Amino acid sequence: MTTTAPLAGRAASGADYERLGLSRDAIAPWEDGARTDGGPGSFEWWYFDAHLDDGAALVVVFQDKDFTEPRKPLTPLVRINLDLPDGRSLQKEQGFAGESYSAATEHADVRIAGNRFECDLQRYRIGDEVHETAGIGYHDHNWGNAALQKLIHDWYWARGQAGPYSVLTSYVTAHERYGYATIPNFMLARDGHILTSDAEKVAFTVEDVHTDEKTGKPVANVLRYSYSGGDDRYVVTYAAKDVLTRARLIEGIHGVKRLAATLAGFDGAYLRFSGECRVQCLRAGALVEEFADKAIWELMYFGHAR
Repeated sequence: MTTTAPLAGRAASGADYERLGLSRDAIAPWEDGARTDGGPGSFEWWYFDAHLDDGAALVVVFQDKDFTEPRKPLTPLVRINLDLPDGRSLQKEQGFAGESYSAATEHADVRIAGNRFECDLQRYRIGDEVHETAGIGYHDHNWGNAALQKLIHDWYWARGQAGPYSVLTSYVTAHERYGYATIPNFMLARDGHILTSDAEKVAFTVEDVHTDEKTGKPVANVLRYSYSGGDDRYVVTYAAKDVLTRARLIEGIHGVKRLAATLAGFDGAYLRFSGECRVQCLRAGALVEEFADKAIWELMYFGHAR
């Protein structure tokens, strides 16, 4: 018996929401609390970024363990990346003892040694020092019960702001064992109101593909998401200008683990880009609205390039 059903996909139906105890229309505080107990087989992280009005970009990550080794004990880590408008890039990453990690379940309140963030879904507080600035912020929360490299081959992920539009996009390619199934995610909002999150109506294309000089991975200078629904068509385009980070993941592995990863042929890589996010609205084939602004996005490879 044969089937055309994909081996991997998104949870998007009403039944999926009901099974997970979620609402389509509202986010509850418990959803941003700890979703795992940190035990063997699980991982979890909370991600924040901000594009500031002075041109700086900030990324902060709290994680309970290395998501490539979820069966290991807790190895909490805090990572900070600050890209300044003068071209400097400041990166700091520090691991801590497992017992230094704790996380509430009823709302977001995560502590790793002397580092902490908490929120009420409207206001996030990270750390005790206060720096006044303005810009556009973003937060997501991820968890799982299997090593990502056994599930995913690669992903492009991006979020941006252009004029009144906010966009959140990703394009995930599943592991070979799941037939390299592709899973798009797409959210477009205008003036704070979601216009669509229906990824099934999105076409994804890459342009100007080349091999990165350090990682040896194919990367695209242009990513394009085209959404068609009703009378309007929206095109979201990311055009790369600079590579902020390019890293072979094996460089973060040491000792016996590195030898084992080398023998296994592990060649994972991570790239982070800066450039432009452009949003176009077309009606009956005619361009009626267009905005562009700076954006940052990433490409994560877990497997060999296909």
